[in-house]
Amino acid sequence: MARMIPPEVDPETKSEAERKVFFRLQAELSSERIVLHSLNIKDHPRQPWGEIDFVVIGPSGVYCLEVKGGRVKREDGVW
Repeated sequence: MARMIPPEVDPETKSEAERKVFFRLQAELSSERIVLHSLNIKDHPRQPWGEIDFVVIGPSGVYCLEVKGGRVKREDGVW
């Protein structure tokens, strides 16, 4: 089981997709992994603030995940 920081999903988290991913990462990754949820970014080039949904840290590297819960489509080569 991965170490989650914070250890529980914030009740203010509105995204059901983020909630699902939180519990999947927690349950399915090994204890070698640390997962940061909803990490604020101090400096963002276009917005007053930014956020990374999940940062997964482990022996194979550091991965940043952006979770989308809506429909995704590609139209005329544009996402």
